[in-house]
This record gives sequence, structure tokens and C-alpha cells, in this order.
Amino acid sequence: ISIEDWQEINELLARYCWTIDDGEVEAFAALWTEDGALTGVAQPRRGRAELAALARSYFEAHGRRMRHVYSNLICDYGPDGRDEVRARFYNHARLLGEDARTLGLALCHMVFVRRDGRWLVRSNAVDNPAL
Repeated sequence: ISIEDWQEINELLARYCWTIDDGEVEAFAALWTEDGALTGVAQPRRGRAELAALARSYFEAHGRRMRHVYSNLICDYGPDGRDEVRARFYNHARLLGEDARTLGLALCHMVFVRRDGRWLVRSNAVDNPAL
């Protein structure tokens, strides 16, 4: 993909991790399309309201002690052309503090779409979910 699209996708993923970890539930939900879907987890979520509720529940359970870090990102334009990117990466979830531990390693398959000049998450299909 283009360098510009690569940078924007990386920025979006960084915001994805920071907003969920810092309890910024509305900012997290705003990274998704209206019908965005998180699948492959114990309780799949669809739509911004459900995704915000997920972020809220993580933050209520762990506060700022939970941290996500993504790595090994690869991206390709999707069959819909340059307004869709399909990405794969690892998402590491870790708990900090006295009971610090790795919560898991999720294998993420995300689809991003460009809407009104910005990238949004349309879906995240998770294998081996961390939570």
C-alpha cells in the first residue's frame, strides 16, 4: 500500500490500543464504522455502541493496567480497491502492576475502509483472543 495509507493505518492502530487501554470509550468506538464488527472473541460485538461497551468493560476491570501492543503488521489493498485495506498483525495484551502478566496474544485480521477521507475499522476477526 502507499506510504501515506501505511502511516494512517499505523496511526489508527496506535489509537486503537491507546484508547481502549486508557478508557476513552467514545474515541475507541469512533475508530470503527457504524456497523463495525469484532468477532472471534467470547462475546462478539457489532456497532459502535457495543464496541464502546466492550472498551468500558475492559477499563472497569483493569483500569490503566491493561496495555495492548501490536506487531508484525502487514497490509494489502482489498478487492474493493484503494479504499479498503486488509491487515494482519499480532496484538499482545499485558497486565501491568503487582500481578503483571501476559493476558494473551491475539492474531488479528482487520479490514479498514476509507470513509470521507479517513480510515476506519470495518472488522476485526480475532484468532486466539487475548481476552
